[in-house]
Amino acid sequence: MTKQSSTYTPAGEARRSASGLLLQILSRYGVIVAFALMILVFSLARPDTFPTVTNLKSILTFAAPQMIVALGLTVVLVMQDFDLSIGSMVGLADGAAVATMVYHGVSWPLALALGLGLGVGAGLVSGFLVAILRGNSFIMTLAMATILTGVEYVFTDQATVFQGVAQGYVNIGANSTLGFSNQVWIALGVALSLWVLLDTTESGRYMYAIGGNPEAARLSGITPAAISLLLVHLKRRA
Repeated sequence: MTKQSSTYTPAGEARRSASGLLLQILSRYGVIVAFALMILVFSLARPDTFPTVTNLKSILTFAAPQMIVALGLTVVLVMQDFDLSIGSMVGLADGAAVATMVYHGVSWPLALALGLGLGVGAGLVSGFLVAILRGNSFIMTLAMATILTGVEYVFTDQATVFQGVAQGYVNIGANSTLGFSNQVWIALGVALSLWVLLDTTESGRYMYAIGGNPEAARLSGITPAAISLLLVHLKRRA
């Protein structure tokens, strides 16, 4: 029997290097490449309507609310957890704000603060159940989604409100600034704030450490609990 051995060739090594580089680029920037190709295809298919400023503004306005929700979920995903209650949380905040304005005559700034407060409170409860009590994030947030939907029904009585919403509340999303919807600017502000949190702060690096290797983070004194993150941050600053 003869034993075959692979021979080294510069051309073969160059092909392997090129393939490895291509896979590395696709794994890191695949979504961006696919997005750019999609824009190119639609622009070539509809050159008179798709690659226009008007269409760009419409797309950004439509995507801004989803972007804000996705940015909030990013914080959870960075630490390798889930939040299945985020849709119900948004519904509760919006439903409570609108219902208190229409049914109880509350001023729109106070109703807005109530909606945001309920959203923050629901997030803190979910964080407590997962980070402090060590519950499974999938199960806990799935249960929270059901609870939040029920609380929303208490506020709205399962009715869809079409009239009576304060104009100031409507103007937050309906008005434009510098040619773009306020929703786009709000989403941009949230994105920049999240970038600052995750990439330039100590707490953000702790979040990445927890998501990258929870056991190593634990042995380093970092826990997923938001309270512990804050305490560690303050202790290091002291």
